[in-house]
Amino acid sequence: MRAPAPRRGPPARRSAPWTARRGRREPRSTPPWPQPRGRGAPVSTRRPQPCHDGPVATIRAATPADLPAILEIHNEAIVNTTAIWDETPVDLADRVRWYETRIEAGHPVLVAEARGEVAGYASYGVFRPRESYRHTVENAVYVHHDHRRRGIARQLMVALLGHACDNPDVHVVLALIESGNTVSIELHEDLGFEQTGRLAEVGRKFDRWLDLTILRRVVG
Repeated sequence: MRAPAPRRGPPARRSAPWTARRGRREPRSTPPWPQPRGRGAPVSTRRPQPCHDGPVATIRAATPADLPAILEIHNEAIVNTTAIWDETPVDLADRVRWYETRIEAGHPVLVAEARGEVAGYASYGVFRPRESYRHTVENAVYVHHDHRRRGIARQLMVALLGHACDNPDVHVVLALIESGNTVSIELHEDLGFEQTGRLAEVGRKFDRWLDLTILRRVVG
């Protein structure tokens, strides 16, 4: 007798690929909606990007009409920060003399205008009065406290450096910054300045000693 043939079951159904199934799409590697972040999920370290591109402020040459706004920014920095190492606020006559001295020397005084008001100012002037320092200038950039962390200081710095690069009398631009002001130091380094020294405890304000970081950029 012949052995009975093995019984065959019904043919197995082949699973069609996703792309071949009618009416179905390839599965997404990630869902199209935001997922809740669970424990252990990596946290993004990317800085939030601004909603609008382009410059925040308009940079222009300052005029005498801007001096009251410049005075307000200057005195706020004196009273509340270590950006300026003076301790006593100044009056408008002081800023008028400062402005006239800069203009007569051919040095720029720039302002950033945002939302219809002066949001900051920048300038550079003689580093030291002795003649051999005549090709070295020291910069200054200050932003109103309501407009900080918006990129205005960078805009002012770029415009100021552009003026220095076009000025044949300027060879080196110096920035003397309180060492705890890491935001300003990093901004200058991003714009090509290099640290050349640090003077420890050479200033005192708010009942504490201040260090001074010296940064330098060659422009001519």
